[in-house]
Amino acid sequence: MTKSVEKKPVDPLTTGKPWLRAGISRTLFFRLKSAGLAPEPINIGLSLARPIYRISDIDKWIASRKADRRVRIPNTRAGHEAAPTAAAEPAPTTQT
Repeated sequence: MTKSVEKKPVDPLTTGKPWLRAGISRTLFFRLKSAGLAPEPINIGLSLARPIYRISDIDKWIASRKADRRVRIPNTRAGHEAAPTAAAEPAPTTQT
């Protein structure tokens, strides 16, 4: 008599598409990454051409971002100036 062993699916340790795990668009993820607000990829062997992210790093990042929802994401596209922050003082006006 042989026993059937039920195998549980194993969660992967890394992913190449962290935006899917985070539930955001690819564009938004790379905007956050270029602003320094996303986790850094890891290098495994010769995987320099394809960034790989630890799922544990992504999960920690998601948890920390929930507290920082009011952080403004800078627009890094060419030709766009950074939006002023709420703390910036208005420009002085001159009267002639």
